[in-house]
Amino acid sequence: MLKRLVAGFTLIELVLLIVIAGILVAFAIPRYADLGADARRASVQRIGYDLKSAAAYVHAKAAAGGHDRNPAGTVDVNDRRIAIRYGYPDIRSINAAAQFSPDVRDYTETVDQAVIPPTVTWNKKGGAAGACSVTYAEAVPGRPATVLTTTSGC
Repeated sequence: MLKRLVAGFTLIELVLLIVIAGILVAFAIPRYADLGADARRASVQRIGYDLKSAAAYVHAKAAAGGHDRNPAGTVDVNDRRIAIRYGYPDIRSINAAAQFSPDVRDYTETVDQAVIPPTVTWNKKGGAAGACSVTYAEAVPGRPATVLTTTSGC
């Protein structure tokens, strides 16, 4: 008598395969579902690092030229004239110093000259206002310029 070879899966095997695939998907989807928050956080952090690096570079150029203690002045960086306050870029020229031009589709820029020190803040759209942002505070006598990166609401 000839044995008949059966090709394919039984119903039990198919059900088990679907259950295992469902379990894998249940663990994988939450892991990769919110990549938007990670992207916003990384974008804000990158801008923070760029601003810190630019401020340090401009400060080094100003110190080398003896302008780091002047309340106001300019230094030339990469064929650009950067306005400085106490050796650091002022809030109007930090974008040029960092070679950063925020895309208005991605960021809203707020300048506050009424506070001391004056600040400029870039809020990442899609994040919570003020909780997904970078703030650059101008240098004042006795205190260098600072960059505050906030990513808790990205």
